[in-house]
Amino acid sequence: MASIQSARVRVLVVEDAPEFQILISSLLDKKGYDVLVVADGLTAMAELAAFDPAVIVLDLGLPDIDGLEVCHRVREQTDAYVLMLTGRTGTEHRVEGLTAGADDYLAKPFEPSELLIRIEVLLRRPRTGVRSPSQLGDVTIDRKSHQVSIAGRPVALTKIELAMLEALVDEPGTARTRNELAVAVWGPHWVGDDHVINVHVANLRKKIDADAAGRIATVRGVGYRFDTQQAA
Repeated sequence: MASIQSARVRVLVVEDAPEFQILISSLLDKKGYDVLVVADGLTAMAELAAFDPAVIVLDLGLPDIDGLEVCHRVREQTDAYVLMLTGRTGTEHRVEGLTAGADDYLAKPFEPSELLIRIEVLLRRPRTGVRSPSQLGDVTIDRKSHQVSIAGRPVALTKIELAMLEALVDEPGTARTRNELAVAVWGPHWVGDDHVINVHVANLRKKIDADAAGRIATVRGVGYRFDTQQAA
């Protein structure tokens, strides 16, 4: 099987600081990635379709369009993994990035090795589904087309939200730990904290529980459970 490096995975780096441009592009180039560096959000959007990256390393603070807005626009066009970089302190900024559709975040300054690990972990998760559709109560998941409907109502989910929903639906009524959900999304070598899981589950709840059915229950001290009674 070809390695990540030999496959020449494309990485779009959206960063305006020259020192980070040089650091990131050098790291990725040495690992064999095909790298394109741009300095602002408008250029990133212009290059997105032609370059077709598998991963986007996106700085939160850009000179033209805010990184959050760029992330929103990216999500309308591609399912590329987004690793958001931020020099801003505070949990609220990390939550904003994840809510905007980022797959992971990394605070500046960062260790070069951690950047590489985060990208490799994202790439370990398949981008396409191969399993058959799932039906549980009024919830339908078409794993091939990545389409979800609740009582016939289409629901647009990010790939992370879809993976978490699949993990919960695959074991209905069973409490899944946050670590189990993380492994289901990012694989066994996941690097992160529980807060990331909580944010994505909160976003998922807003979408699939718009009718206030409460399909995802919190299990105190454990994690989350898909409530089969509410899905019936």
